[in-house]
Amino acid sequence: MVLYIIDPFHDTHLPILHRELELAGMRLNQPPPQVFITRLQKGGVEVRSTVEQTHLTVEHMRDIIRSFGYTSALVTLRVNATADMLVDTMAGSRVYSKAVVIINKIDLATPEDLANIRASLPEGWPVLPISAVTGEGIEEMKDFIYDNLGFMSIYLKPQGQEADLIEPLIVKDTSTVQ
Repeated sequence: MVLYIIDPFHDTHLPILHRELELAGMRLNQPPPQVFITRLQKGGVEVRSTVEQTHLTVEHMRDIIRSFGYTSALVTLRVNATADMLVDTMAGSRVYSKAVVIINKIDLATPEDLANIRASLPEGWPVLPISAVTGEGIEEMKDFIYDNLGFMSIYLKPQGQEADLIEPLIVKDTSTVQ
């Protein structure tokens, strides 16, 4: 998870930080594209799609795939793919992660400052207002991070003793306990 911690007085910081992470190969708050490429021994580049492709022609897709050194491949598209989606899939080094914007210094900001900064943020991204000085919003931020990182708490109970309800074991929510 990426936390952008910004203050409400500088609305230019987030676009700069976001652009740098995009250039480094991070794709925030977006799922990996439903583009699947399988290298073949022969047959050229074959493109199959379950949806109509309006951004790229089949020939343009073939050119992009050939530019990565593939002479024969099966390309399966489950989305209306863009050139960036194909390149991201071919590169294979992209990281898809959640992101949240934390607006700090809300104790100093006016309602107009907060409205202006919220208007400049990406639509649909989670936004948490906090004040590091007064502590306002800190607990909500901790809870949000914990919930969205996919953890669960397991309270252990040794045989013949009471359960330890003070210090749980924290594991990923995809873990299984036996």
